[in-house]
Amino acid sequence: MYTSQTNGDTKRLVIANYTVAQAPANATNASVVNGWHTSRSDPEEHCTVDYRCNGKNKRRHVYDTDGTNQ
Repeated sequence: MYTSQTNGDTKRLVIANYTVAQAPANATNASVVNGWHTSRSDPEEHCTVDYRCNGKNKRRHVYDTDGTNQ
């Protein structure tokens, strides 16, 4: 994801930081499903992340809470 962009490393780092900061307390790992996007169900820009919690997957939206992604 974002590997061909000149600022791709920065974008991946921003997503990783938000993924950790907004993780459920019992999450053991996370996998980013989609990078920054909007959708009909959620018009606010977000990333989609699958968290592993207590042996089950939980899909969550991760948001740019402080404008770092701008």
